[in-house]
Amino acid sequence: MDGAPSRTADGQRLAAATVVVQQVTVRPSVFKDRWGNASPYTETVGSGSAVVLRDGKAYDTEWRRDSAGSRTSFTTPDGKRMTFASGQTWIVYAAR
Repeated sequence: MDGAPSRTADGQRLAAATVVVQQVTVRPSVFKDRWGNASPYTETVGSGSAVVLRDGKAYDTEWRRDSAGSRTSFTTPDGKRMTFASGQTWIVYAAR
């Protein structure tokens, strides 16, 4: 943040083994802040494209989530399940 890497309380640099940049629809929600601005609503049910960053590489994938109670699946262009590296996974929602 502010041009410097984020760090933990003991000084370690924050990092994730896998980062997913998931393209989603973002629209105004019914909730407003104290100035009347609408809070964003991120639609995570449905399907779309994503990029998985892992092991120094970027992988084009497709995501799918059938309902709010189900898990999101990520597949490669040939339809195989996308694997993630062991460790933390960060999901970044990007407006399409």
